[in-house]
Amino acid sequence: MAWLGLPVGFTDKFKQIARFLLSFFYSSDNSLAFDRVQYIMYDEVSGATLKFFFAVHFLLPWFIFVLVVFHLIMLHVTGRTSVLSGFGDYDKIGFFPYYWLKDSYNLVDFTCFS
Repeated sequence: MAWLGLPVGFTDKFKQIARFLLSFFYSSDNSLAFDRVQYIMYDEVSGATLKFFFAVHFLLPWFIFVLVVFHLIMLHVTGRTSVLSGFGDYDKIGFFPYYWLKDSYNLVDFTCFS
């Protein structure tokens, strides 16, 4: 790969990233996930690494869900889309029933059909 102007060990990082992403796809079945990931990673990972991988794999969607809920609460309370933004009183959206119903519908829609 030196002829591309890349360092010699640069392709190893691409292989590692590709293996990691493939292990995400192949680890959807929990009963076979440990063996599949070890097969894809060529036994280069230990049990502690796999436990961390599966912990992040499980907890990341819940963390994103908490951030989305916090974002919606702050949107309705302060009228801002960003908590760290400036003053939002000029375009403050109250806790109007339309927005409550719209957000509730979207929440049910995304949780049931995704």
